[in-house]
Amino acid sequence: MSVIDRIDKFMVTEAKLRGFKNRKALAMEIEDMDAKVENRDVLKFQLILNKYLRNIDITLSVGEAVMKIKDRDAVALYDELLDLHYND
Repeated sequence: MSVIDRIDKFMVTEAKLRGFKNRKALAMEIEDMDAKVENRDVLKFQLILNKYLRNIDITLSVGEAVMKIKDRDAVALYDELLDLHYND
């Protein structure tokens, strides 16, 4: 197992510790955050998404795009999005 694979496996474990059973659940949460972001943070939200998803096909939904990035990037994306404001 390469060092990169070990790091990816560790990040999946970190995601599980945050309450997500897999990356699909994390992707669904990020997609839900997209629907609930407050108007004042919409631009920041898009900038953060573009930072992580810039090489992904733009025709995909947010959840599908998150599924295509590396696990550690998906967790980092989620961490950055947590700093924004959301409607309940």
